[in-house]
Amino acid sequence: MDDPGGSILLIQEEVNKDNGIEDILKKGTYKVSSVFSAENVEKTTEYDLFAINIDGSEESEIEQIKKIHKISKDSPIVVFTNSNNDKFFKKLLSSGATEYIKKPFEEEKVLDIIAEVLNLKRWYKEINSDDN
Repeated sequence: MDDPGGSILLIQEEVNKDNGIEDILKKGTYKVSSVFSAENVEKTTEYDLFAINIDGSEESEIEQIKKIHKISKDSPIVVFTNSNNDKFFKKLLSSGATEYIKKPFEEEKVLDIIAEVLNLKRWYKEINSDDN
């Protein structure tokens, strides 16, 4: 899938944690910034996508998603998770996540999913602007 570029805010437990996600995202044409927890995210529209990498409890991941969704309803949220719980995945999506990626993951799959989500966001925006 074509890389649409854009800006991504990576939210993770430890900003300097070397988990490889930031490096993978930077292999695309994305501008990537990192913060520690959704508490550090200001109300913003400057990011095209939020990526959340929290290895805490499922409930803490849901709370992070809800906070981000309140801050920027129009920006998609992709969650990197260790969970294998189908009920949790449904909860992620109903809380505002656009997509989730289960760990461990393949680099190419991450880039494909991010590109797909950003392309869908742009397509949706174009369709809505044509209607006005």
